Amino acid sequence: MRVVFLAASLPTPDASTTDLPGPASMPPPPLPTPPKKAPGWLRSLLKGVRQMLAEPGVPKGSPPLRIWLDLLCINPRDAREEAERRAHMARAYHHAKMVVGWLGEKDATSDLAVEIIKAWDKVMPRTFGEPGDREAHPENYAPFMKWMAPVAHLSDIPEGIKDPRDVPAYVAISGFLNRPYFRNSWILDDMSKARFPAFLLGDDIVSWMQILRLNRANEEIRDNGAEMFPDELRPLLEYLPLGSVYAFLKDFDNRQRMEGGTPAMLTATSSIRSSSSMTGIRTRSRQ
Repeated sequence: MRVVFLAASLPTPDASTTDLPGPASMPPPPLPTPPKKAPGWLRSLLKGVRQMLAEPGVPKGSPPLRIWLDLLCINPRDAREEAERRAHMARAYHHAKMVVGWLGEKDATSDLAVEIIKAWDKVMPRTFGEPGDREAHPENYAPFMKWMAPVAHLSDIPEGIKDPRDVPAYVAISGFLNRPYFRNSWILDDMSKARFPAFLLGDDIVSWMQILRLNRANEEIRDNGAEMFPDELRPLLEYLPLGSVYAFLKDFDNRQRMEGGTPAMLTATSSIRSSSSMTGIRTRSRQ
């Protein structure tokens, strides 16, 4: 993989209009000199993509992997431009085998956050949150939530910590769920058109379904409490923006009805250093 063209910085709205004639005849500002070294965010992104797409056993003399990065400034106030963007992105995402959203560079808490999401997803009943499941399996819901036993230790408050906001598990999950990417509703709306939406953080891929399930469990604990979850942490449980959550659920539900089938989803957190497992999970919006 090699960089064919590298901009000096992230694109800005001003940069996209520098070639337009202004009211006064002024020479265009000089273009910034490209840096000698790619910025950290781009190096991290390309490294993750390269590892994810690398095929073992490919001869060394094979052509390099080429990835096209198209950085565009879209004017959402222009109805025609926005409609074209949505149509193009929907077509591209729907035909892609997988759409991976890059959450940004790792921080000191990223590995713990992914570990917690992976552990909770593994022990959480597959039907948790489905209509009728609470009545059929009350032991899986507040205040019992018996399935939490293998992961209860992840929420323990370490000795010596006075402020619950300093609990490592809370810091990790709060940082993960509050990454700017998850608050960008128009990006998430585009990704909801994908057959296999997932997110890349460092060299780990987390599926959208896992995040929804974690959020669903958080809601249950925060609203009703749980025997194996510290009461001190209940008010601190963080949520994804509800608008983004419901936009995803609504779009998946609509597509499921239109296509008459079940959209396949990644349901197990997988490291791109190992093989990922794919399972069909039906997603429904809550009534």
